[in-house]
Amino acid sequence: SKGGDDRLKHKVLASVFYEASTRTSCSFQAAMMRLGGTFLHVDGGKGGNTSASKKGESLEDTIRCLECYTDVTVLRHPTTGSVQQVALGDGTVKPVINAGDGVGEHPTQALLDFFTIFDELGLSLDVDNGNNTADNSHTGPLVVVLLGDLKHGR
Repeated sequence: SKGGDDRLKHKVLASVFYEASTRTSCSFQAAMMRLGGTFLHVDGGKGGNTSASKKGESLEDTIRCLECYTDVTVLRHPTTGSVQQVALGDGTVKPVINAGDGVGEHPTQALLDFFTIFDELGLSLDVDNGNNTADNSHTGPLVVVLLGDLKHGR
């Protein structure tokens, strides 16, 4: 719970989640605060009470509106491809970070998994011809096996 700096002081993150999330939502919010920024959270899910989607507002309109108050948006939505649609749409001006889109992508989780594997094995990110050049017990290519419900998991 220690660490951080103020490089994002006076910056605001929009945390927009149309699906339940504990770890992803809190990790972005904590990271923003540790870097000196703040966040606004919008619960757009069925039980949420802070999104105008209940009144028919489109996802694109919600993000455009939040861009007036924030510097970056973290978005989780149940529809595959929705984050890309918003991020590449004509109305979006500020960065949109994909925090998961249905059974589609969850790139921030993939980056964390990648970092965790390297950190736990004590590996370096310095590679030479596909081989890890760190001074440790593991050399050569790394094989990663994924188990579980890969269709519905993140």
